[in-house]
Amino acid sequence: MKHRQLIRMAPFLILSLIMLYTWGNILFTEYFATGRHIIALVLFLLNLLLYFVRFNTAIIVTGIAILLSTFNLLAFFPDISSFSSYIKLGVKISFPPIEWRSLLLLILYFIFNTRFLMELYLDHKYGKDSRQDT
Repeated sequence: MKHRQLIRMAPFLILSLIMLYTWGNILFTEYFATGRHIIALVLFLLNLLLYFVRFNTAIIVTGIAILLSTFNLLAFFPDISSFSSYIKLGVKISFPPIEWRSLLLLILYFIFNTRFLMELYLDHKYGKDSRQDT
């Protein structure tokens, strides 16, 4: 495995440790799995298989899963702690709740994969032949 691929996989490897911790807590302590936990587990396992078949697609699916977890649509952690805020401009406009640990993981994902995502976008927009390797 190339060094560059290992760096791109870092958020998924961290997510793997989080999933082991979460499901260990669910199976051996008083935590109960919710529907969001089960959907996250299924998506995680499908993403794991995808890493062996289509690596670039798996990197994108990892980012989408972390994004969904940031907005509490998936649960990677045993307990969900989110925050929300609002703006009052005559009427109260509230923002969706955000799970802060998933937000940190999403920021880490973008730090590790920004170059890959930019190259993928340029390849899609201009074609693979037009890009020069630097």
